[in-house]
Amino acid sequence: WNKKALPPELSNFQEKLVDFKVFATKYFPGKKLYLGETGYDSNSQSPQGAVTIGEYLSEEVQGFWILRSYLFFLAAKWDKFFLYSLGDHASENSSEQYATSGIVKRFIWDNLSQSYNKKLSYIILDGFFKELSMNTFVRIVKKNDYFVADFKNNFVNTIVKKVFWTSETKNDNQLSLKIVKISRNSFSLGGQPLCYKKYRSEGLFEEGALEDIVSNNEIEIDNNPLIIKVCSQG
Repeated sequence: WNKKALPPELSNFQEKLVDFKVFATKYFPGKKLYLGETGYDSNSQSPQGAVTIGEYLSEEVQGFWILRSYLFFLAAKWDKFFLYSLGDHASENSSEQYATSGIVKRFIWDNLSQSYNKKLSYIILDGFFKELSMNTFVRIVKKNDYFVADFKNNFVNTIVKKVFWTSETKNDNQLSLKIVKISRNSFSLGGQPLCYKKYRSEGLFEEGALEDIVSNNEIEIDNNPLIIKVCSQG
């Protein structure tokens, strides 16, 4: 897997953050830890590029990987999380490393003026952060085939939202979508009615009652994080 970007789970991202946190706490107690220049290119030909996986475009995978990196950042209890760049440094067709690491595209006319348009990764991150911003991160639990992040109500010490996802699988020089089916009985938040929210495609999110995505008493999850929440939690 030479000079190719990997999702955070396959690059041991959380383990590296935790190890450095232990080191910093021991030798530099009280110092804040800022994670700078994080991210992935949306051009899949870049050495740091996210790639199309299954039905998801590289811009969408870029958003998923950044989001999942952020969840691992929260679990490692660092202080600040920075992207390498908010906007691209070149055309979306550039395969130069870091040139398309932004979450907005750069357009230039007549070599004089420029503007930026939101990428699909921007829309994904914006949608998830708005959903989770009113809650407090608690922990990530690693299951056999998937991950779960718990979020609690800011005013009551009760888990009200869970984020489920899988990592991609790596075979030779290719990343593949990993779909896991989980029993409906595994989804519970204090016995209350549950809803879901998930990015679908073309910059759109889908949400509704959890039972709408249950099939044969199972729910499918993949590398696109799925939010399960108490229905009254917005």
